[in-house]
Amino acid sequence: MRRFIHPLPLLALVLAGCGGSGGDSGTPPPSASFPITSANAQAASAKAWQAANDSASYAELAGTGGIISSSPGGFTKVSAVSSGWLPRVLEKIPFGPETFACLVSGTVTYSGDIADATTLTAGDVVNAEFDACDDGAGAVIDGALSMTIDAFSGDLAGGAYAITLTIELSDFQASVGNEAEVANGAITVSLDTTSLPVITASVGGDGLTVDANAATFSLTNFLAQQSVDTEPFIPTFTFVASGTLDTSELPGSVTYTTPTEFEGLAGEYPYAGALRVAGENSAARLVAIDNVNVRIDVDADGDGNYESNIDTTWSELDD
Repeated sequence: MRRFIHPLPLLALVLAGCGGSGGDSGTPPPSASFPITSANAQAASAKAWQAANDSASYAELAGTGGIISSSPGGFTKVSAVSSGWLPRVLEKIPFGPETFACLVSGTVTYSGDIADATTLTAGDVVNAEFDACDDGAGAVIDGALSMTIDAFSGDLAGGAYAITLTIELSDFQASVGNEAEVANGAITVSLDTTSLPVITASVGGDGLTVDANAATFSLTNFLAQQSVDTEPFIPTFTFVASGTLDTSELPGSVTYTTPTEFEGLAGEYPYAGALRVAGENSAARLVAIDNVNVRIDVDADGDGNYESNIDTTWSELDD
């Protein structure tokens, strides 16, 4: 058994979305929706925003090095530990199964079926199984992760490539102190770095479920797409998302879309864009005023007219 500092630090627990299907996720269908009113519009909008924003983070599994998911906030812990995971694991090919000691305690076992050790090919498979793996980044990782390459072109080592892969998460858990989050489901991640300085990514699938200490989150038929221009001194991003969120923190499910794409500076909240959150014959619309302030418009009777609004801030939505 050799020692290897694996790149998956902290289960950045995300609920995601993509340009593709993750296959049969086993995620149950969402519960019935509920009427959105002025009393619950902020809570519904906040949870939908968190789900949409966080979903983009799963692109880190394909090796963006932290460039994607440039907007702060969310309830995540699966993807923050994953930046650059795939390229670094492939340095170990041919492999498997082979077990490595994690930096502090526990182990991770890698295995895979790679057709060509010099590149990636459609059908290649990479597996990782974590056993109480603590690499010193603040999280203990358990569970299994499997990646199947659907399409690849370019140079992975050189950082200019286009890749689409299906990722299956099986009881994939990150524990930080007394908090633990477990992800199950299948997602598809697409990443394109061939048109630098612009990087594009999408994450999504039919279903992803996350169980946290006090809550459960499920996404179905979801999609998150992000484009980041890395050329400016402060990179800029655009972001669109759609999906259905079912969480124990709301009385039922909501469906969200982005009628106007979000725009922002890396590391900041969006300064423009809108998210529509639909409930039972009702809706809320989250509108970015700037990178600090947002307005939530409420259509309680579903007639398309927003009869009231709530002024709040991005940071309050993420509390």
